[in-house]
Amino acid sequence: MKKTNLFVIALLTILATFANPFEGKAASCPDYTVHSGGNTFLDASYDNGSAKWVLEPDSGPDQGTYLIEYGAHGDMIHYYKFSIGGCSSYAGWWGVYAYLNNYDFTNTKATYYWDFGSTRRNIGTLNQKTAPGGWNKISTQLINTSSPIFGVSSNGPSGTNTGSDGMKLVD
Repeated sequence: MKKTNLFVIALLTILATFANPFEGKAASCPDYTVHSGGNTFLDASYDNGSAKWVLEPDSGPDQGTYLIEYGAHGDMIHYYKFSIGGCSSYAGWWGVYAYLNNYDFTNTKATYYWDFGSTRRNIGTLNQKTAPGGWNKISTQLINTSSPIFGVSSNGPSGTNTGSDGMKLVD
């Protein structure tokens, strides 16, 4: 009986070690970061006509710019397109992060999405008003494409500003 229990415990321990999908892939990929500004971001067609992202100058780590949508005017998504195909083992679990470091970002329910072309999936929310400055984890996602597109919606509580410094994928 004791040998059987010991065997079952050892087997469960081994299985738990291999079954945790959040431990990453066998071959580690580098982090991939996309900043606001430059030509590496896309604005979406999800616009009700009144929302508008504004590119502002900044001295942070985001190449001197950040995007902000003043006031919650509608559901305009600001997208970041990643290219992770250079990592041969890109398919797997990735942490999705947003860089926030501006006191003008006041959206208490900033919603982040993964865009699949004709559909989008809510992957989490961040309180941009109280989030610490720097990289903030939104969620962990199973990515199986070499060009995932993630974004943040300008929709939020009335009178709040939604900001976007950049996004990052962490293997």
